[in-house]
Amino acid sequence: MKVIVLTGLVSIEKAQLARELATHFTNDKLVTIIDNIARVAIEDSPEKVTVKRYSENISKKLGDILQESPSDIAIIALSEQAHPEKLFIELDDLQEQRDDWQIYTLALIDTRTCDCFPNVREALELYADVSIMMPYTLDEVLTYVNHA
Repeated sequence: MKVIVLTGLVSIEKAQLARELATHFTNDKLVTIIDNIARVAIEDSPEKVTVKRYSENISKKLGDILQESPSDIAIIALSEQAHPEKLFIELDDLQEQRDDWQIYTLALIDTRTCDCFPNVREALELYADVSIMMPYTLDEVLTYVNHA
């Protein structure tokens, strides 16, 4: 299974990117969006995409949640309240347990994160596979996740 984890403080953009990625991959794959965004829920899901909503902290439950998903691709729109260091420790542990899963992390970073929360930006950039500056383009994001 390919697992794409969207992290960062942005909410609207994270929901939009999750939908766009799901739409892109549904041509030949089963796709699930795991919606954990705190401020907004992903309500208008793409056709043929399963959306599972979790409002609580799911960092420690990611393995169980993914195990229950029969998808080829899981897109996790993670809560903006998730602690970056703890999240990436959990993801590293999960990757060690499930080497058949390709886990790929994208840090979505906007100017508010840069200006108001530089420590969060630094942590996201340090641990994520790729940092995506807002506004993103889908083609840019696809160059990173298509090869994963």
